[in-house]
Amino acid sequence: MRIVVVGSVNADVFVSVDRLPSVGETIASRESRVLPGGKGANQAIAACRLGADVEFIGCFGDDAFAAMLSSTMTGNGVGISMCSKSDGPSGQALIFSFPSGDNSIVLVGGANRNWPGALSGNACDTIANSDALLLQREIPDWVNIQAARAARSAGVPVILDMGGDSGMPPDELLEDVDIVSPNETELAAMTGLPTTSHADVVAACRSLQTRLRHGLSILVKLGARGSCFFDRRADDPMFQSACRPARLVDTTGAGDTFTAAFAVAHCRRSPIVDCLRFASAAASVCIESLGAIPSLPTLHDTDLRLKRFAERTR
Repeated sequence: MRIVVVGSVNADVFVSVDRLPSVGETIASRESRVLPGGKGANQAIAACRLGADVEFIGCFGDDAFAAMLSSTMTGNGVGISMCSKSDGPSGQALIFSFPSGDNSIVLVGGANRNWPGALSGNACDTIANSDALLLQREIPDWVNIQAARAARSAGVPVILDMGGDSGMPPDELLEDVDIVSPNETELAAMTGLPTTSHADVVAACRSLQTRLRHGLSILVKLGARGSCFFDRRADDPMFQSACRPARLVDTTGAGDTFTAAFAVAHCRRSPIVDCLRFASAAASVCIESLGAIPSLPTLHDTDLRLKRFAERTR
């Protein structure tokens, strides 16, 4: 199974706080840490740990962070031979982590928004020979458009994670996407509709499908409420409850883990309900540790969690 991820790679700067400061206020942090991350890198490493052969196509900066980020990718078995290098800093994410385990994030695009040029012919060939392409929205739309077009021309399924920019993607991108995957906040921003209840999510998904006009399926990440898959060929969505963690430490990377795990299961031709369960189990393992990449689960850990989840829901 070969998955290509085209996307972002960041230095994640974690700052532990009780709350965000008010304008003009200075508050103390309990601790800070710098860890590798970025939605593209998270999804690439997650898919690799879950058993896929993964090639990552991204853009590193020209700074000290770049060495840490590239070594993290290769150290986790992800191929980076087709990555680019940009003048200037690497991408960064300033992550404010709260005692509840939730977080707020400020992105600094850096190299992720400063790709030096079009995807190479080798990169497009690699995409065309893969089993799935994962995209996110922390990189320029034109890069995603080129990658999706290469996948579509070869019949490779494309999953677009809406993380990074909850505005509506351009039609030129959507026409080559098979599954669009927002979380509940992004779904609300895309549609202007509430996503508080299951009924709200259904209404928002139907509204989004009408607006997309491309017959896309929609995979919605609902956090502690689970997930929802709205198949373009079905009248009603499929809801899946969340797999509960033993403890909640940090939700950073949970959505990326979910998307990557869903893609891995989908490449194995698993039924959608099994894809949702596998993704939920992987995400529940992820949120039990601090940081995105350090907390990404292995296939062994995910299978154990999935087994326990199945036993509890019998």
